[in-house]
Amino acid sequence: MRIIKNLPQHLEDGEANPEWLAVRAGKFTGSDFHQYLSIVKKGELSDSAESALYEKVLESKGEIFERTKTEAMERGNELEETARSAYWAETGADVEEVGFVDYEQLRAGCSPDGIMYDVTGNIKKIIEIKCPELKNYLKMAKGKIPPVYQTQMQYNMLITGAKECDFIVFYPGMKLSIQTIQADPEYQQMILDALNRLNEKYVEIAEEIEEMTLK
Repeated sequence: MRIIKNLPQHLEDGEANPEWLAVRAGKFTGSDFHQYLSIVKKGELSDSAESALYEKVLESKGEIFERTKTEAMERGNELEETARSAYWAETGADVEEVGFVDYEQLRAGCSPDGIMYDVTGNIKKIIEIKCPELKNYLKMAKGKIPPVYQTQMQYNMLITGAKECDFIVFYPGMKLSIQTIQADPEYQQMILDALNRLNEKYVEIAEEIEEMTLK
């Protein structure tokens, strides 16, 4: 595991940092990993997940894919720092921002919204911040965490070695919601199994591309 610090995800204008995109290019990440779990649960990938896997392989070869920035992503970019400050004010936790945590052996990595260390210098906890619209804030604040976020947190804990993740739900003018999620060994084993199988397919696709490329 390699922790890359001082690598902001976004530039001052809110656009994604090209250097951050380059570091994570071709790697599996927590934000979209839920779609790949079907390779373990059902033995195969959905069409959209398979397409995403092909994109990962092509990214590793220098292809660039435009990502559509949704309204939710825009809101998250705008409010994340405010939410992090509110979390610090409420908990007093010493949270460090990082750019990317790289797990090269599995072509995997993640960008937690903050990490905390224990006295030995190992990562003990991470945070995940969500800044949804009001109706989703109300649902998530009551503990109704969407499966995609549950996977993201377990994935990020697996990659970083953290045992806990504080799931932070923020909406301006509402109470800050903090839910502590524990690492789930069984869930993480499923993620690890999926990563191993995905890496096998990754190699197959890379070889397929190589065979089809004109010399």
